[in-house]
Parts: sequence; C-alpha cells; structure tokens
Amino acid sequence: MKILYDGRSMADTTGVGRVSRALLFELKKRTELHIDTISEKNVGTGIKARTRLLSDLITAQGDWMLVPRLAMLPSRVKRNAALVHDLRSLDESEGNGLLFRERKALKKLDTVFTVSDFTAERVTHHFPAARVVSLDMGAMDITSNRTPTKTLLYVAANRPHKRVNDLTRAWSVSGLHKHGWTLRIITNAPRSSAEGIVHLSALTNGQMEMEFRKCGGYVHVSNYEGLGLPILQAIASGIPTISTALPTLSRSLSEDSQLLPEATVGEIAQKMVDLTNAIELDGGKRYSSPNPTGAGTNWDATITNLISGLQ
Repeated sequence: MKILYDGRSMADTTGVGRVSRALLFELKKRTELHIDTISEKNVGTGIKARTRLLSDLITAQGDWMLVPRLAMLPSRVKRNAALVHDLRSLDESEGNGLLFRERKALKKLDTVFTVSDFTAERVTHHFPAARVVSLDMGAMDITSNRTPTKTLLYVAANRPHKRVNDLTRAWSVSGLHKHGWTLRIITNAPRSSAEGIVHLSALTNGQMEMEFRKCGGYVHVSNYEGLGLPILQAIASGIPTISTALPTLSRSLSEDSQLLPEATVGEIAQKMVDLTNAIELDGGKRYSSPNPTGAGTNWDATITNLISGLQ
C-alpha cells in the first residue's frame, strides 16, 4: 500500500502539524508501508515552486492521500483521508453555514482520522455519514529533568478563540514582570510590546520540550480545543497550570486551576498572580493535575487504528 502524505502543515509546531509529524514518524518506524511526503520544503519557495507543488499534488498517484487538515486538493489517488484536531469553524458556524471547504472536503474523504474521542464526536455530530476513526493521540510526559524558572508558558495558534491578546493584556494588568516573572508565548500571533513577554515561533520538537522543562507554570486561556496537545503535555508532566475548563480537560484539572471560558482579562490576571504566588510558596502543588489523563501515546494502538482505517 502506497500512502501519499501532504506535509504542507509540517511547520505548525502548535497543533495538527506537530501531531502529524509525530504520527508520520511512528508510522514509518513501525510499518513497512511505502510513504511519500509532499511538502513545500521538498520543492522550495516562490511561485514556480508552488506551481510545481500543486502539479505534484494533482498528478500524484497512490492508494491513499493523508492530509493534516480539512482542505483538499484534487489528486489521482484511489482514496483520501484527513487527520483532524480542531473543528472550531464547524462548531461555531451557526447562522453562517458550515465553511465551504470543510463541507467539500468531508464529501471527498473515505476516512476521517481524529486525534481524540471528543473530536470524533464532533465530526459525527456534523457529518453523521462520515467514516470516523479516533486515534486518541495523548501527549508526551516530560516530567524528568525539569528545571523550573520564573516563567509562565502558553502555546497557541493565532486564532481568536485562543485569546492570545486577552492573555497579553492580562499579563500587563497582573504586574508580574515587576516581580521577576516572564511570560513566554509560542505563537504566530502579532507580537506584544508589553514588558516581560517573550514571543517565540516555529520551534523544533526539541526546543518545544525545553520550553516545557524550564517553565514554572503553564497558562491556557483558549476557549476551544479538539485535542489541546500543549496543555495536555503540561497536565501530564505535573506542571502547575491554570486553564479554561473545557470538555477535553476538566477532569484533569484541579479545582484551583480552572478558569471559566468567559473569564475576563482581570480574572485571568488575578489567576496568574495566584498561580505564581503558589509556585513561589510550595511549587504550586494545588495547581498540578490530580488526574493527569492523556499522558503518553499508545503508538501500537494508534498505528493499528490508523492502518485499519486505511484498509
């Protein structure tokens, strides 16, 4: 079986691109499948390179094409599948109709792979006829070799529901930079000029792990997640955390850690102050997860589910 993998989202270190890289790596390592990756990195940049990429996608032939999002380009493969982790555009499209590209993509797909049971349920809700396979990816545990500093971390894509702007405003209100604390945000959102904020982007897996190992606490203010890989990593690793109490996370958060989805800038600021005070007092024990579910990916089961979904 020949699988063509559309790797154009591979540079996304915050979401589905990162999940896709891990999945592709394990798929190659654990199987003898023939896997070709088509990506912008393979063909370079510029108009000519993009034209060549488009041509490759249209003319590529194989048994399956696996893409890491709901945006399809025509190809001559026998079947199409997509890996999905964030359906915010679907869940909040009341009154506007579902986005055209998602509607069109789902109709062309033989299989929809989802990164969690929650996302699988949402796909089935919107598209009852879809063939859905949940991979339930989980997150890596980075408990060992942690060297916490006076740093808070947030990882988020530049989307309104991630509330990056609200977090930077809350940081300014909190005044924590005056007490030696730094907020490090890994994002592709515009940079904030607020004092004490460090913006990072396009990190390697190793660099991302290092950020988690040295952060003193994790802040998560997004009001929607299909998987929420970074927050799951924080929870799985026992990092003191404050987070929006989302369906995918609420069972893994301590009572003190939880923020309401509609939390104001002032409430987020106060919660950050409370978190840092607790970290300085006793390591923030009451902000660590009492039930760190989602830790570790069972790759054997994940690959088995994926292969069975492709057969």
